[in-house]
Amino acid sequence: MIIAVSMRVVNNPTYPEVRDALSHEWIRALSKLGVVPVPVPNVLPDPVAYVWTVGAKGLVLSGGEDLGPIGGEDGAEEPPSPRDRTERALLQGALAAGLPVFGVCRGMQFINVLFGGSLARSLMEESPQAKMHAGVSHEVEIVESRMQVLAGVKRVVTNSYHNQGVTLRRLAPSLRAFALADDGVVEGLLHPGRPVLGVQWHPERENAAAEFDTRLLGYWLSQCASSFWRGDRAPGCGR
Repeated sequence: MIIAVSMRVVNNPTYPEVRDALSHEWIRALSKLGVVPVPVPNVLPDPVAYVWTVGAKGLVLSGGEDLGPIGGEDGAEEPPSPRDRTERALLQGALAAGLPVFGVCRGMQFINVLFGGSLARSLMEESPQAKMHAGVSHEVEIVESRMQVLAGVKRVVTNSYHNQGVTLRRLAPSLRAFALADDGVVEGLLHPGRPVLGVQWHPERENAAAEFDTRLLGYWLSQCASSFWRGDRAPGCGR
């Protein structure tokens, strides 16, 4: 099964060249699950057509880099970055065509913003209860019954690599939190009527919750396998 994966943009420090990059950890993690990952470049004129052409059955919005300005923020009138523009097109195209989506870290935040939520640019400034979320491991409570069954437990320990995030008050109205940190930061979200999942931690990296990560990705991939998505239904595919 082919899964499209978004990439971060990297400015090469030793040669004046801008590159797209995807961690080897993603390739290893998805390959172990029987998936063929296909990275999506950030400079394509029509990234949705690319996803259709390669025959992807799902879309992973990977982590890395902060989102650019969003509505209501300073600088929101600036043109979007190539990655923001590409991931917006990919996510909108996937939603229009019923293509399952899995967002990780930045990817989860992007899902929340596109569905009408917002983003805390500094969790430590957002709330006096906020704790450090960058470069640490912490407990997460699984608060949604279906995900509790999938995890087999109600609490797991996850890795954490973010200063920005989604709090409950910033969660999009149409989305539900299925995992929460003790300080109220949303660590996992889902759409109750669409095949859309997101986690704030990194399941592709070393993680104490690796067993849950495997089950969660397996659950999402089962949605990809049973998806009725057809590329010729996708907007912008040129057909």
